[in-house]
Amino acid sequence: MARIGVTMGAYWYKGPCVRLKRLVVCLGLSGLLLPGMAFAAPEITPPVLFDEPVIFNEEEDALTLPAETPAESAPVMEIKIPLTPKVLLPVMVNNRCGYAGKNGALLIPPQFEYAGSFSEGLAPVVIEGKWGYIDEAGQLAIAPEYEKAAAFVEGLAPVRYAQKWGYIDFSGEMVVYPQFDAAMPFTEARARVLVEDRWGYIDAKGDIVIHPSYVSAGPFTDGLARVEVLKYADRADAQTGEPIHLWGYINLEGTMEIEPRYDYAMAFVNGKARVKSDGRWLFINKTGTRLLETPYEMVWDFSEGLAAFQQKNRYGFIDETGTVVVKPVYTQVGHFSEGLASVEKNGQWGFIDKTGKLVIEPRYERAWDFNHGSAYVKQKGRWIYINKNNQVLWSP
Repeated sequence: MARIGVTMGAYWYKGPCVRLKRLVVCLGLSGLLLPGMAFAAPEITPPVLFDEPVIFNEEEDALTLPAETPAESAPVMEIKIPLTPKVLLPVMVNNRCGYAGKNGALLIPPQFEYAGSFSEGLAPVVIEGKWGYIDEAGQLAIAPEYEKAAAFVEGLAPVRYAQKWGYIDFSGEMVVYPQFDAAMPFTEARARVLVEDRWGYIDAKGDIVIHPSYVSAGPFTDGLARVEVLKYADRADAQTGEPIHLWGYINLEGTMEIEPRYDYAMAFVNGKARVKSDGRWLFINKTGTRLLETPYEMVWDFSEGLAAFQQKNRYGFIDETGTVVVKPVYTQVGHFSEGLASVEKNGQWGFIDKTGKLVIEPRYERAWDFNHGSAYVKQKGRWIYINKNNQVLWSP
């Protein structure tokens, strides 16, 4: 048994815990959230269950574990365990997938037909046409017996079995019986599921908490989810001839917080959502108030304070006031991640910083955004990983 020390007392618990941004969820503890408090064994592989309370230090991103006092006069020692997740990069060698570390060493030999990214300590892999999960040591954690599988989020993963989708836990137990036509990962204790041709939401027990009534639906972020409704069944769109559909936002109980009035809508990110109304892209807050209207053909979500925009088939970036900080001179762009964004010019990809300065000259055939200090780029027909200094971390 492991004791979880919190400011309001202590709880006894045996099992895994997962960290979700600044929240910690101890699975099996009646859904209790312990925000910013102490917890046992998040993102540590193999899992560790402490016999003493542990304290989460947000500033240092570490667990502090009190050690035994050597003597009565000696101060209590502290052992800090970093919470930075172990980085395993999916790689492909000779049509087989494995994982490399940030230093380029192959940590899990290429042996899978597909290898997904790790999430909450497990990654989906394909073995002989079936999906299962491995742990960060490369050991099979959940046997490959599924037709399809997605990443673990909030302790559960959607899997398809016998043509229907359900959810499994870390042990591989089917906690939500396969019954849905499609299923998405959990966010904010809700998961989108498709029943025939309509989307609704379930809780972690598998109970439908928001009736499947939406043409399309997005994940919950900032307490709201975008949903598409058939607004006017008897009126056709002038361009497409299809019935008119509009987008709005619901809360976790299914109440419509922002009425469907948008041609298109995206998820809320840090209190802002990108929507399209009357052919124009704009940003709104959680009450539906307009924060920023843009004159551009297309605008993407803000990432690290900047959003990509399209003007006359060229792409640049604006800040949250709408000011252009990177002129539209690129033929394609990615999103800012870890201070850099991928950009394409003259058919080659490189990376810029937030001032628009090229920090990695365009030389790649394709490039993905940085994650954990590495970016996946294509050079001479081969996919490799580089760091922010443009040094090759891994190459097949």
